[in-house]
Amino acid sequence: IQEQDANKNVVFEWHCKDHFAIDDAYPFFLYSPVNVVWTHCNSIHLDDDGNILLSVRHFSEVTKINRTDSSIIWRFGGKHNEFTFLSDTTPFVGQHDVRRIANGHITIFDNGYFSAPHSTRALEYAVDEVNKTADLKWSYIYDSAMTSTAMGNVQRLWNGNTVIDYGLVSANKNICFT
Repeated sequence: IQEQDANKNVVFEWHCKDHFAIDDAYPFFLYSPVNVVWTHCNSIHLDDDGNILLSVRHFSEVTKINRTDSSIIWRFGGKHNEFTFLSDTTPFVGQHDVRRIANGHITIFDNGYFSAPHSTRALEYAVDEVNKTADLKWSYIYDSAMTSTAMGNVQRLWNGNTVIDYGLVSANKNICFT
């Protein structure tokens, strides 16, 4: 992650190699012996407190990063999960597009890939960062047989509607919602 000022001077820089281990990745994501993408960071979001929310697909994890000292504040999901899920018994897998929305909740597009039976879902969690709990407040499944092998996102609109991009879909059907 790199933040640059208007003159392209680096004002913040953060490297996965300094904070993560290769075995944080789930082996099923490491299927190519030629091209090993062990983290696959696929979205960053500047959180309301000025820190960074990072989606790390191959860890099935959202990581919160401190922009002052580059430390990891917390890890949500995956092998190093620090949170108790209060109302969701299915962990998100291979997710994309983490966002903090206006009500303070966090949305995630859960690809559900490599985790049968697990369908692609749009998720909204109330995350208590002090007590380290995550309460599923809303979810949407279009088709329980559908998984998204790549991409996808969830966006809550100003009027309360939600736009869901299902990315690259596979479910014994040849459809793709984009």
